[in-house]
Parts: sequence; structure tokens; C-alpha cells
Amino acid sequence: VSARFSGAIVSFLLVSVILLQTSVTLGLVVLLGVPLLMLLIGPLLSPLQRRAAHQRQLTGDLANTASDIVGGLRVLRGIGGEDVFLGRYRRQSQTTRAAGVAVARLQSMLDGLQILLPGVFVVVVVWLGARSAVRGEISAGELVAFYGYAAFLMMPLRTATEYANKLIRGLVSA
Repeated sequence: VSARFSGAIVSFLLVSVILLQTSVTLGLVVLLGVPLLMLLIGPLLSPLQRRAAHQRQLTGDLANTASDIVGGLRVLRGIGGEDVFLGRYRRQSQTTRAAGVAVARLQSMLDGLQILLPGVFVVVVVWLGARSAVRGEISAGELVAFYGYAAFLMMPLRTATEYANKLIRGLVSA
């Protein structure tokens, strides 16, 4: 993943230079916009890591409880403690489920932003480019190229977010 991340940075810098040579305004929008989008997604990563770690801990505790129940099931039945442990397991299971839902909620928000923010960004670049083309500052071909470059630069954003997401999962798993 780190090779992809490094390649994404090089791609971003190379395309930014090309864009700045064509139109300083649009080049700066792209040059500043992509890192800004990364910064907008960044604040979601820390809570995602905390929630995922909490859910993993609860899942481990639940598995231990289930193992204890299964291991001592014959004894529990003999002393009438089966219902007590069943209630305890149900409570832990619901707590673990709620933690999983919290992780999934934040993960889905992150996934949605990975689609929404780049889409809005491409629309802004195309809108600004179209205005520049109407004023004659850039040609129609350069406008199409700016759209292509802006769409291309969304790949580094996705790669960076994917990298951070996998890093979080790795840290939680460790």
C-alpha cells in the first residue's frame, strides 16, 4: 500500500505542475483542493480507530464468555445457573452489536464522503473551467483536460483514505 501511496503523491505533484502551466487559477484550485479534501476526511479516522478497538475488545470478551459458558455448560445446568449466564451473554451480545453498529455508521460516513467530496470537487473544477473557457482564458480542449486531471487526482485521495483505513484496521487488529 505504501508504494501506491508514494505513487499517488508523485502523480498529484506532476499533474499539479501541468495544471499550473495551463491555468494558474484552476491549477491552484486543484493543488489546494485535493489536500483540503484529505484534511476533511482526516478527523473521522481517529474516532473510527477508537470505535473499532472498542468493538474488537467487546467481541473478544463475548467470545470468552461464550467459551466459558460452553466449557461449563454441564455444571451450569446442574446448579441451575444456565439462565443467569444466558442473560449475561445476551447483554454482552447486545453491547457488542451496538459497538459494531457504531463502527459501521462511521465507516459508512467515511465511505460516503469518499464519493461525495471528490464529486463536488470535480464539479467545482469543471464549473470554474467552463467559466474560464467562456471568457477565452482556456480552450475547450484544455477544459476537457482539466476535467480529466481533476477526476484522475481523486485516485490519490481514495488511495490515501484507503491507506489510512487499512492502517487503522491493522492497528486495531494488532
